[in-house]
Amino acid sequence: MDVKALLAQYANGKTEFHGIDLNGANLWGADLIGIHLEQSRLQAAIFNFAYLNQAYFQESDLAGIKFSGANLNQATFKQSSLYNADLHGTSLQKATLQGVNLNYANLVDANLTEAKLQETDLSYANLTGACLRFANLREESRKITKLQGANLRRIDLQGANLRNADLRQVQLQQANLKNAILRGVDLRGADLTEANLQEAILTDAQLDQACLDGANLTKATLERTHLVGASLVGVNLQDAVLREAKLMKGNLKQANLRLARLNRADLHRCNLSEANLSQAILIEVSLIRANLLDADLSEANLLRAELSSVDLNQLTYREQPCPMVVFIPN
Repeated sequence: MDVKALLAQYANGKTEFHGIDLNGANLWGADLIGIHLEQSRLQAAIFNFAYLNQAYFQESDLAGIKFSGANLNQATFKQSSLYNADLHGTSLQKATLQGVNLNYANLVDANLTEAKLQETDLSYANLTGACLRFANLREESRKITKLQGANLRRIDLQGANLRNADLRQVQLQQANLKNAILRGVDLRGADLTEANLQEAILTDAQLDQACLDGANLTKATLERTHLVGASLVGVNLQDAVLREAKLMKGNLKQANLRLARLNRADLHRCNLSEANLSQAILIEVSLIRANLLDADLSEANLLRAELSSVDLNQLTYREQPCPMVVFIPN
């Protein structure tokens, strides 16, 4: 079938076009709302600025397709290939992209609000400036959404569910992850410089060797989170929960940990110089050989904390010489 025939039949009310071959076809700006193109071949086809709301593309080959500026709200792409597709500025609100191959896809400034992305492969995709507010990337059937190596700079993932997602080496500088569910996520080696993670849930997450310099983790939950060797220079962890977190050899210079709950956390060999730990709960915390030069522990609770090889003369108390700091050995 050619483009002219497709448009003519659609204009006459036909919407079912299963299994057609339109590789390389030019449908720039076409109005094809609700069209069914399941199991079709549409490689390198041009749908820029087309109206494809509620369209169906299940199990289709869409490699290299061009959807730039198109409206694909509530469209369905289940199990399709969008390898190397151009979705720059595309609107995909509430779209179904479960099990889709989006390797190397261009999703710059795309709108994926409330999109379903379970089991989707976004490895090496470019999502710079994309909006994924309340998108669902949660694990299902032991398969996970893959974002390894993806560019997610300044992405908006507020409230998104990324439970158990693979985000190794991902670039998330200045990303908005406020209230995001990141339970069990793998962020090893990721760059989260200046990211907004306020009230995010990072329980059991893996962030070894990650960079969170200048990130905002106010009131975030990081219970049992691994941050071994991570860089957290100037991070804001005020009122955050870090119970049993692993922060060994991390760099928390000038970090704000005021009111943070660090019960049984492991901070041995951490750089906490100039950090604010005032009113922090450090019960049974390990600070073996930690650098606390000019750190502020005013009113901190260090009940049964392990402070072997720590020079307590390095500490700074900004209000009184030593107000309410609790040092009770094992």
